[in-house]
Amino acid sequence: MEKLLFEPEISLAFAVILLVSAVVVFRVYSKFVKHHKMFR
Repeated sequence: MEKLLFEPEISLAFAVILLVSAVVVFRVYSKFVKHHKMFR
C-alpha cells in the first residue's frame, strides 16, 4: 500500500486529476461571482 504512493505514474495521475479539478472549481466559482455581480 505504501509502495503505491511512490509509483510515478500514480502520483502523476493524481496530480493531473487534482489540477483539473482545481481549474474546474475556479472556473465555476468565477462564473458564479460574475453572475452574482450582474444581478446586484
